[in-house]
Amino acid sequence: MYYLHSNTISFGRVLVKENHRKKGLAKEMVQKAITFITEHLNEKEIRISAQSYLQKFYETFGFRQVSDIYLEDGIKHMEMFYQKNTTS
Repeated sequence: MYYLHSNTISFGRVLVKENHRKKGLAKEMVQKAITFITEHLNEKEIRISAQSYLQKFYETFGFRQVSDIYLEDGIKHMEMFYQKNTTS
């Protein structure tokens, strides 16, 4: 985890080795990162650089696309933003 230029926290790549995929591990890691950031660091916003093909995956956690597609390391990416819902 690290802070971006706008003082918004982010987390880096989520990687699951091929022989461990399709077991829900990526979902578990992303959810734990969100929980840690929002509950333990008391941050309300998260901004990530996501591979474009994973847009729907990150949207299931509440992220939304906030940039056009761009190339990062030759791979299509987009900036995505999460804001914790503070209304209960």
